[in-house]
Amino acid sequence: MPEIVPTAAEVIGEHLLSISWSDGRILHYPFDHLRAQCPCAHCSPEPGRARREPAAYAGIGLKRLEQVGSYAF
Repeated sequence: MPEIVPTAAEVIGEHLLSISWSDGRILHYPFDHLRAQCPCAHCSPEPGRARREPAAYAGIGLKRLEQVGSYAF
């Protein structure tokens, strides 16, 4: 099975990210939902605890969008 990777990304409006995937899908992700799902130690209160709700990040913006390695933005 081939690996599915992002092929393009663009900001749509003020709070929505559009990502095109190598399998042809184009999906839209609200910034607040992406931020709420961040698994890093800074964002996750404690290992094993639920992450914050998207409402905690209402109105969050994006300063820049750049590719990191061959599979992430």
